[in-house]
Amino acid sequence: IYSIKDLKGKKLALPSAQSFSGNWLTLNELNKFGLSFNDLSLVHHFAHHQTVVNQILTGHFDAGIVKERVAKEFINQGVRIFAYSDSFPGSPIVVPKKFNPKVLKAFRGALLKVDVNKPEYQNIVKTWDKEFSNGFVEAIDKDYDQMQAIINKLGAK
Repeated sequence: IYSIKDLKGKKLALPSAQSFSGNWLTLNELNKFGLSFNDLSLVHHFAHHQTVVNQILTGHFDAGIVKERVAKEFINQGVRIFAYSDSFPGSPIVVPKKFNPKVLKAFRGALLKVDVNKPEYQNIVKTWDKEFSNGFVEAIDKDYDQMQAIINKLGAK
């Protein structure tokens, strides 16, 4: 498998059907190459991105779609990346609309203060989940316009 077109007739492992990369993003990328899930011999969703990689490495599936950072964790263990989707924002941290504004301000300030280039923060972030270990930037609704356009195009909510 060297391109998305080569997935025709193959078994594809995906992360959770509720995740953007496991559903909407996959359908969008397959559609770019004239493919749908019906063109694959098997499509199965797994709870975690790491499980997708393990299914490929054990030979149960021919290919999978995972977050880039997860794929790169397994490069030296036999994973080859053959395609990338367009970039899209990582996981946001959200709070309810009625969240205490003072706590929110302190929380946001603390996260945005983390500078992974400074030694005093490098020791802290190295223990964090890799999803967040590069620090934080403040997001605005516009950052997610591309994702929303894909979801709208595919008729999903």
